[in-house]
Amino acid sequence: MTPRTPRSLAQAKTLRSPHNTFAHTPSFTASPQLSVFEDDVQVVATCCDESHPPQSILNQGTGSFWSTTGLYPQEIFLGFKDEVRVTEIRTVTENVGKLSLERVIPNASEISQVLWKRILTVDVPSQEGQLQTEIHKVNNIAIKYLKLVIHEGANHGPISAVFSVNLKVNDSWIFPESS
Repeated sequence: MTPRTPRSLAQAKTLRSPHNTFAHTPSFTASPQLSVFEDDVQVVATCCDESHPPQSILNQGTGSFWSTTGLYPQEIFLGFKDEVRVTEIRTVTENVGKLSLERVIPNASEISQVLWKRILTVDVPSQEGQLQTEIHKVNNIAIKYLKLVIHEGANHGPISAVFSVNLKVNDSWIFPESS
């Protein structure tokens, strides 16, 4: 994906609903180190702007981002081919007031009844026009599907952005930093 010049959230285009679903399953390249790249993970969200699609959160350090519509809550989902054991989750956001992270309960007996379990909920400190970087330590939990829920914007603002979500597996971040 080509890096984009970041725009302020106030300049973001009008957003529309996505037509993305989990119907398409990308191919994965499995390795013992779990090298995961953009084509190796499914990313969908509850809203989408062509200039700031949900997949932008995989471009670590490029300045691209996924932008919400401002109608909260907004959700973004990451799906992996195989379960990963996670020790930390790093989020880089802007204008987010409250967020939670959830995962699908492993080994659910009924595929038609997906059960989400909340990992954490956090009030993100307002940074007034600066990025909000949070590292959330978790206890070596198994994740196949991860959901980030933005419950409200900072200072009840109408638009929020997620610049990246990254998972630490085996002492390494699975999405490599870009220059």
